[in-house]
Amino acid sequence: MANYSAGKQSPSSSAVAVIDGGAHLGTHTLTLARFGYQVWAVDPLPMNTVKVISASRKSNQGLLNTKCLVCPFQLYHSLGLSGIGYNNVHLIQNTLDWTRNATTLAIERANVGGTIIVPEKRRGATHVEAQSVLLSDVIHDILGHPQYENKKTVTLIMKLDIESYECRTIIGSRQIFDHPRLYIPYIVMEWRYCAKLFPGTNKCDFPPSCPDELLKNMTMLLVSKHYDPTSSKGLPLNPENSLLWRPMNVVWQHKSARRVLP
Repeated sequence: MANYSAGKQSPSSSAVAVIDGGAHLGTHTLTLARFGYQVWAVDPLPMNTVKVISASRKSNQGLLNTKCLVCPFQLYHSLGLSGIGYNNVHLIQNTLDWTRNATTLAIERANVGGTIIVPEKRRGATHVEAQSVLLSDVIHDILGHPQYENKKTVTLIMKLDIESYECRTIIGSRQIFDHPRLYIPYIVMEWRYCAKLFPGTNKCDFPPSCPDELLKNMTMLLVSKHYDPTSSKGLPLNPENSLLWRPMNVVWQHKSARRVLP
């Protein structure tokens, strides 16, 4: 993720912020914070928040404002957001979706720190209740932050690893691409929509959160907003074949951004 901070220089009146959607254990969040970026880390699992705080305490990097390490959760009433604000790490305990709703998450035991939204509680599983918010809600919080509220342009880099809810999240906040104060050069996205095939076929078994039509709509939206898809290994991808892309990380680079990958 830190590589993408070297992209196109924005106007002198701008500032840079990062959204780490699906922050998990905070690897990307703490790395970027160490480089001095303001990071909004979105993850609904309380124990992940505790681990991020613990890692920050041990880092000796001055990432967090120590006088706020034991601050209570601040409630962002107007957005339905709940989080903790520090010097340059902002932890938001919510899921991302295209609606604001109460959600139930099952903790994935095989994926340390991982959760998945489930329609109903599973027998034998450990569950967490959370509130979903829009990507635009988090951006609203960023633009209202003292460091950015008076900036003409804010450069925003996004990483989304939210268990196949990227489609709903992007489409549900499509207006962000036309926001007059935002420049979004890079979107790093986990792409696992064709992770499973129907038995005995080569046909993808798309997740309910992002069926094939929704995936096509998201791809077309990003292309229409002048983004080019590239694999994390630097290979250009054909958006017309997005339904067939196998699991990988995809970097959507805006055509105006400096190419950090070929």
